[in-house]
Amino acid sequence: MYNVILVGGMTDEYYGRALGPYRLRTALESNGYSVSILDYVCDYTEQHLLDILDKLVSSNTRILGISYTWLEITDSINCWASDAFFEKFRILYPWVKIVVGGNRNTVTQRILKNSDWFVSGFADISFPLLVDKIFDKPSINLKYFIKDDTRIVNSNANYEVKDVDTLETVFKKEDEYLPFQPITLEVSRGCIFHCAFCSHPFLGKKNFDYIRSSESLSRELVRNYELFGTTRYIISDDTFNDSIEKIDRVRQAIELAKLPKFEFVAYIKPELLITKPEMIPMLVDMGLKGAHFGVESFNKEARKVIGKGTPIEKILAAAEQLTSRGVKIHASFIIGLPGDVAEDYHKWNDYLSENVNKVFSSWWYNSLGIGLNPMGEGYSLIEQDPEKYGYTIIPHEEGEDIGAGDFWRNWIRADGMRRWDAFQIAKELNEKNRKIVSIAGWRIAAAWNCNLSEDELQKKSNTHFKAWYIYQARAAKKYKDITGDDISWM
Repeated sequence: MYNVILVGGMTDEYYGRALGPYRLRTALESNGYSVSILDYVCDYTEQHLLDILDKLVSSNTRILGISYTWLEITDSINCWASDAFFEKFRILYPWVKIVVGGNRNTVTQRILKNSDWFVSGFADISFPLLVDKIFDKPSINLKYFIKDDTRIVNSNANYEVKDVDTLETVFKKEDEYLPFQPITLEVSRGCIFHCAFCSHPFLGKKNFDYIRSSESLSRELVRNYELFGTTRYIISDDTFNDSIEKIDRVRQAIELAKLPKFEFVAYIKPELLITKPEMIPMLVDMGLKGAHFGVESFNKEARKVIGKGTPIEKILAAAEQLTSRGVKIHASFIIGLPGDVAEDYHKWNDYLSENVNKVFSSWWYNSLGIGLNPMGEGYSLIEQDPEKYGYTIIPHEEGEDIGAGDFWRNWIRADGMRRWDAFQIAKELNEKNRKIVSIAGWRIAAAWNCNLSEDELQKKSNTHFKAWYIYQARAAKKYKDITGDDISWM
């Protein structure tokens, strides 16, 4: 039976599957542990999950791991993640430790209070060390601290991966990817930039730090093609095009793998397409189909404050070049940045609407988030010192439901704009654009995951509905495989 059971995934596989559980399984199995993955639990009830665990947990099982990065656990979506579930689990399996982990700061207090351990950040090294400790292996030197009865491991601070070729993720036939579905590929970690609002780890790295070799990437591509026929990928890097060297390494890996084709979606830094225009044909020739641009603002002052000083006119011109070559670009914007003026947001939106599919095929607005991780720390520069950027943290007001949870703080800007105001503007603009925008950016991967045709893409098919159908089918199949029983929803 299994030493570790990992629960995780995404809430509906809208973009595909989360990489985290498979990355951790690879790391643990290389250390001699046996692992079972349940990465489709959002539709399970408390009893469904207990039924499955009854078949999987043995006296050799010591850890129930909950991979939290993409598993947005809410009462409305995840029926199983309740206080009652954790209470029953501990009664049934008192020898099993509950370990929660993830690379985001959005874990709720409800989950934290029910966990024995919280592993923050990339856990490739720290989680195997923790498993060693729980299995009473000798000579374990695990750094952690205790907060509210939960032991917390800060992986990014203490257990950074130095040899990125060890990030090669090994999938198995039992993972049952279908040939048309994309797999997440990690080429490198970190970002050479340090935008003031960004909460990703390992910001400000040097150009060639943490990039996997072509040989390592090629092995993964070959293995996935032989197992599943995979030729489509979601490249998870915070900035895929941070150097010509990285793009060229992936190109070499594709050539070494001798794949019949290669298609991918990725986060693309538009500023680098301006300083290195040769990137544009390189990316298109390599198979870029969907790109995500973090534009954030049209405002010159706001862009300068957050570390995006390139004039917006050049960003839009670079976008037109990619769009004209068949790449569907999604752009993200932040409402509430320093220097932005509320009335300008509608002017920007009018321009984008008038130029839809010429500049961007889709775009989305978010209100500025200022959060704290479970260790009480802010990741981004704005989170670390809000007052420096003109924000005052204020209490949440009754009736202002903006998904504050336990981690997002409420703020008011020096000119009087509050997060609630920014949230309402973003909501209004997003609703206005629903019938205008089309499938682009990461949603190209969603379309692939649902096996949508080009015609369906143009018709803006309901990818969420199809993603839920695929997700539920996988969850039901796994339940039957393990328990022998059929389950159904509605």
